[in-house]
Amino acid sequence: MAIDADMQKDVDRETTYSGDHKISAISNSERARRKKAIEFATASVELEGFNLSEKSREFNRRFIDGEISLEEYVAI
Repeated sequence: MAIDADMQKDVDRETTYSGDHKISAISNSERARRKKAIEFATASVELEGFNLSEKSREFNRRFIDGEISLEEYVAI
């Protein structure tokens, strides 16, 4: 997935570690963009008659909160 310069600015984040857990700070606009995309995708899946597992919902939350990158999210 190609990212243009404006998107990259929002995606850029500061990564720190707390024990074994990676903590990434993403901008509010990037968080809102991720949340909107996940909500849209979830609604689409549910309209098709499927339900997301709790594990999938947890991955979604971690992606929205910036705990994992897009690359990590797709790999999961």
